[in-house]
Amino acid sequence: MKIRVRLYHYHDLDLVSLYREGRISISKAIKCTLKAFAQKKYMQLEVGSKKCEKTAKPVYMFNVILNEEKDQDAIELLNKIENGYRNNFIKQLLREYLCFTIPDCYTSSENKSYISECVRCIVEEYEARSASVKECLPEKCETSEEKTMDDENELVAMFKNMLF
Repeated sequence: MKIRVRLYHYHDLDLVSLYREGRISISKAIKCTLKAFAQKKYMQLEVGSKKCEKTAKPVYMFNVILNEEKDQDAIELLNKIENGYRNNFIKQLLREYLCFTIPDCYTSSENKSYISECVRCIVEEYEARSASVKECLPEKCETSEEKTMDDENELVAMFKNMLF
């Protein structure tokens, strides 16, 4: 199976930057992440430290070849993705498995050690505490649970008004 993945300079700057810096092979990384996800395995992609700036383009296209026998689980996974969402799904998976990989272009060279230290601390503390959804919500935001109850109460009230 051959799939084509497109990265757009304006929308996928994180992935494009890692590619342009020569720190990642997009095609190989996509294949690894698809297989790992399909097999329900955790892994963290490592990126190189090579710095070879490639010419900027608006769109980057990568072909990924999946072997019908060796990569059957990844192919089955892709076949379960809704039409029109495969490219975005693949890029989201790639971001998830890159775990706190920050492109060098995001910060000046004198601040790289600070950023690296922040990432190191976060990754080390990852399992120590996971934030609940409610802690991350804005103050005036409802969870889907609360919204469902409100919707149900509203429907009951509307139904009662219709009866009387």
